[in-house]
Formats: sequence, C-alpha cells, structure tokens
Amino acid sequence: MALVLRLTSPSDSMWFGISIKRWVENHPEYNNYFDIIDSSTISVKVDRLEIGRQKNNKVVLDNKLVFSGVSRKHALIVREGGKWFLVDQRSKYGTWVRIKGEIVDVRTLPEPISLKQGYEIILGKLQNKSLEKPITLLVVAV
Repeated sequence: MALVLRLTSPSDSMWFGISIKRWVENHPEYNNYFDIIDSSTISVKVDRLEIGRQKNNKVVLDNKLVFSGVSRKHALIVREGGKWFLVDQRSKYGTWVRIKGEIVDVRTLPEPISLKQGYEIILGKLQNKSLEKPITLLVVAV
C-alpha cells in the first residue's frame, strides 16, 4: 500500500514559500518518487525515501535558512514486508514521531518505528518538548 504524507509545517503546505505541488514541479526528478494529491499531500511511489540536506538524498532540503534543523542525512522512510518504517540516520537534531499526543525520539528506539495512520513525523529541533521550526509530516494513510 502507498504511504500518503501531508505537510503540516512549516506554514501548513508551504516549504520556503511555495506549495509542495510547486516544489515538486520545480524538481522534476521528484515525480519519480511522489504522486501529488494536493498542495500539501503526496503519495510515496518508492520503497526507500532518504531525507536530508545532502544532494544524494531522494528528498533534498538544502535551504539552511528554512531547514536549519535538518542534517545532511537526516531520516529514512522504507517499506519492508508491506509495512513502512521510519529510521533516524544519526541526525544532529533528531527524528521524532508524535503518537496520540506523545512525542517519541526515534533515535532512542532499538529498532525502526512502524508508521501508522495519524502518526506525525517530526524532523528537526526539539527543545523542552516544544518544537522549534520543525518539518512535520502527518501520515494520512499506510
């Protein structure tokens, strides 16, 4: 089954001032990885999705002003055995998942976390349990 993600921040559907739809249009290679559902929602078409600032990631978030809390190799979303998993790639500021209001640090888990509908993926700075300009993606469907 496809993984469907909705950008919930920064700016609810806007990444550095443009919608996800425009962002993907500006990066034609992303059409190999996503189907655009609407301005803030994508369906993942690949089994392995690397996220980070480094150019060899499938999702490159290289604007340091906007994505200051994102590492060069930040996180990995991977499909194995029909399930989707989230792995932190030893990022500096962490990869988090909000599950029913509780925030879990993915770095501290002994194994990758299995993504479920309603989980919120958080990439970036977390200080005193309050988020500081993170990137958040809501898992809409798995």
